[in-house]
Amino acid sequence: MQREQRKLKERKMTQFLLLGIFSFSMAVALLDSIHIQPNVTSASFYFLLLIVIAMVYKPVRLYVLRSVASISRFLFSGVKSFCIFCTSAISFRSNK
Repeated sequence: MQREQRKLKERKMTQFLLLGIFSFSMAVALLDSIHIQPNVTSASFYFLLLIVIAMVYKPVRLYVLRSVASISRFLFSGVKSFCIFCTSAISFRSNK
C-alpha cells in the first residue's frame, strides 16, 4: 500500500515537472512570437508562466480560480458595504 502511494506521488511529480518544462517552452515561444526577449528575472515572465501552467494543468487552474474568487469576493464585499454606507448617509442627510 505504501509503495503504491509512493509510486503515485513520484508519477505526479514527474508529470508536474514535464508540464513545467512544457509550459516554460510555451511561455518563451509566446514571448518570442510577439518579438519580446524573455527575461527570466522579470516578474511578468513568471506571471505568464503561471497563466500557461494554469491553462494546461487542471489542479493549478482550480487553485488559481479559487484564489481569484476569494480575493474578488473580499474586495467586492468591501465595495458593497461602502456603497451601503454611502447610500444610508445620503438618505440620512436628505431626511434632515
